[in-house]
Amino acid sequence: MASKYLLKGGTVATCVQGSDAPQVYKADVLVEGNTITRIGQEIAPEAGVEVIDCENKWITPGFVDTHR
Repeated sequence: MASKYLLKGGTVATCVQGSDAPQVYKADVLVEGNTITRIGQEIAPEAGVEVIDCENKWITPGFVDTHR
């Protein structure tokens, strides 16, 4: 079974194809294995899901850490 993580309460920044401006909003992100399966408000964790508190942290799906 793939690992599941719920990133709670982070600030999500995404880029939309065809737009010059990123979308920035507060949300929860559910990750199953290496795939984001849901982004939404107040996602309730299921049994076996590791919850990670992301309050005051940025969640940037698809960005690459260029500092390494």
